Amino acid sequence: MYTATGRIGYLWTPQFLGYLKGGAAWIKNRNQVFAPGGAVFESASFYQPGMTIGIGAEWMFTPNWSVFAEYNYMWFLDDNARAFTLPGGGSGEVIGVQQRASTALVGVNYKFHWDGPVVAKY
Repeated sequence: MYTATGRIGYLWTPQFLGYLKGGAAWIKNRNQVFAPGGAVFESASFYQPGMTIGIGAEWMFTPNWSVFAEYNYMWFLDDNARAFTLPGGGSGEVIGVQQRASTALVGVNYKFHWDGPVVAKY
């Protein structure tokens, strides 16, 4: 899965940030249809677009270090496809796909302070 998100938050205290996030998501799908003997009859690989929303919190416990926890929910474009057509025009197999994903992330961040002047220390 790939995501491109933005977040908006509120600084509850100078060290604690709560935020909401949202954006676009993509998932790589690989579909295969097998013949009765077990051989691959048909195969496809493609990216499917979707959306994501989330909620999180970040706590800065020193001027350079923070920890965060967030929950994200993703849903992707529903897809219905006919896998093949039978002789005579009948529908062989219809595939319906509805994909949803939830993730919980916990992590540690380090702030480099690149916004200040560079000072040489000897």
